[in-house]
Amino acid sequence: MESEHEKVYGDTFNLYTSDDFEEFVRPLQVRLDLNKLDSWELFFGKRVLDAGCGNGRGSYLAIKNGAKNFLL
Repeated sequence: MESEHEKVYGDTFNLYTSDDFEEFVRPLQVRLDLNKLDSWELFFGKRVLDAGCGNGRGSYLAIKNGAKNFLL
């Protein structure tokens, strides 16, 4: 099971360019914008917990918007 996880979330994401990854994260930003939520205000200087139950898009969005501390 661990090797399958590595293939999906490790090897596959290594193939992404920076632009590809930005496009992958874009739907989360759009969702925040449509709900009139300021992502910078939500995340700047905040502590974020990544519980390892996804693909990291939310974590990346938080970091990109100024999250200060990160717990993995």
